[in-house]
Amino acid sequence: MTSTDYISFNACPEVAEKITSWLKHLLIEKKSSRHTIEAYARDLSQFGSFLRHHLGNPASLKDLETLRAMDFRSFLADRRRQGVESRTLARQLSAVRSFYRYLERNEILANPALSALRA
Repeated sequence: MTSTDYISFNACPEVAEKITSWLKHLLIEKKSSRHTIEAYARDLSQFGSFLRHHLGNPASLKDLETLRAMDFRSFLADRRRQGVESRTLARQLSAVRSFYRYLERNEILANPALSALRA
């Protein structure tokens, strides 16, 4: 696919498989650039790492479905504390939103808490 094949998504296998499917969807159907896909893959890996620490275990689909707006805000605050700039934060939130839209369109899960966030 792309050089994202080496990225660990820090999630349980079912979530990692959905992320891989989403990235393939971006590449094949959306015709996203390789750079966008690589950036989004890194963003989801960082989100997964945060969730693993935040939840105490690799995120499952059920975990993704039950996250609250506060959890998404905590991710953004954590990234900000790490020195991530506003444009990168906006892209990371965009990547997470895009992944959740993909999950919802494919009737895998829905989480309305994400719509409460602004970049």
